[in-house]
Order: sequence, then structure tokens, then C-alpha cells
Amino acid sequence: MLTGDKNERNNCCLYSFIKKIQILNATLVILLIILIVESIKFLIKETNFEYYSFLFSHLPQKIILIRYFFSIFLRIFLTICCVGTILKKKAFAIALIFYATFTIMTVYWKHPYATFERIYHTMLAYGDASPSMVSSLPLLTMISVIKNYFVDIGSSLLLILLLNNKKISSQFR
Repeated sequence: MLTGDKNERNNCCLYSFIKKIQILNATLVILLIILIVESIKFLIKETNFEYYSFLFSHLPQKIILIRYFFSIFLRIFLTICCVGTILKKKAFAIALIFYATFTIMTVYWKHPYATFERIYHTMLAYGDASPSMVSSLPLLTMISVIKNYFVDIGSSLLLILLLNNKKISSQFR
């Protein structure tokens, strides 16, 4: 029973929060935490418009601007949905399923070959990569693209599978 001590009330709320999370599948919670951390890293690191414009300079400026704001919106949306899902809110879990489906459908536009090519050319220009890499540049670029496709599609499929699992989805309210 609570006596009114502030620390006791805080511990009770923390205990209640941890108890809610414990019932959720550990894989789901870990995936959601990774998505939250990666989204926050993106919002801190890649919200520099000059850097973002450089990465996608093969696109028209208007498209880059739209893409930039849409990327920020999606990361904020993803973070909110992940937190809501950890708190077992059904609407957020459903929104995450739509987000994951959208990611799978648009992965080609999310990670264009030209962006990775630009990154490797810049590394060569600034001496961050060996000149002997020039001959293997197309292969390295393709490997980077495939790796990013694999991570996005794999994590999205895992998210969809976990959130559609009857044992897990029955816990949402």
C-alpha cells in the first residue's frame, strides 16, 4: 500500500510500466527500442538540410525538399508509434503495420543507388577511401544498397509478423 511517499509513488509507476512491457514479446520490445533509437539518431544527425541535399543531389531541388520534410515526419511518426505500441495501444500497433508496409513498398525510393554512389565518390575525393577501390566501386555501392534493403525489409517484415501474432496482438487495447 502506498503511504504517499513520492519515491514510493514513482517506484510504483515505474514498476507498473515495466510490468506492462514484460508481457510483450521481448523481440518486439527490442525491435521497437532499436527503431526509436535509430529514429532519434536520424533526427539529430540527418536533419541538416545541406547534407540531405548533398545525398540526394541527383533529384530536383523541390523533390529533395518534399522528401526531406516527409523523412522527418516519418521518423517522428515512427517514434510516437513505437512508444505507443510499447504502451500496448492498439491504434499505434496498427499504424506501425501500415508504416512497415509502406517501407517495404517504397524501399527502392528510400535507398537510391545514386546516393550510395555519391557517398563512395566523396570518400575517394577526400582520401577517406583507397584509390584501388575505384574498380570495385559499383560492387561496393550495390552491396550497400542491398544491405539497406535487407535491413529495412527484414525489420518491417519482422514488425508485421510480431504485431499480427495472436498472442501479442491480444494484449493491445
